[in-house]
Amino acid sequence: MSASSLPLPQGKSVSLKQFVSRHINEIGLLVVIAILYLVFSLNAPGFISLNNQMNVLRDAATIGIAAWAMTLIIISGEIDVSVGPMVAFVSVCLAFLLQFDVPLAIACLLVLLLGALMGTLAGVLRGVFN
Repeated sequence: MSASSLPLPQGKSVSLKQFVSRHINEIGLLVVIAILYLVFSLNAPGFISLNNQMNVLRDAATIGIAAWAMTLIIISGEIDVSVGPMVAFVSVCLAFLLQFDVPLAIACLLVLLLGALMGTLAGVLRGVFN
């Protein structure tokens, strides 16, 4: 447990200076994101539209899911650098299956199974050779 996540003793309040010093990284990241949103919305009028925001979220979903999985792995004290290449390989396999007119539901199930098998193999190999 880090120092910033420890609960405060009863009756103690946190000053603004203490709060900022504890969370300077998070605050800085939010400020940079806000500045980027402002710059992009001024340079491209369609950037702030709902349609564009939905497209950005759709495009970021794959990376977000992989990042969520990596976060769980890192929290458990392990590091697995094979997640990125596995996501790329499974994505290419899905594209090939769809190109050969395999129904979407079946293609998704096949690539999920492939990803699970690859993850299992990576875990077994890591367990054996660690």
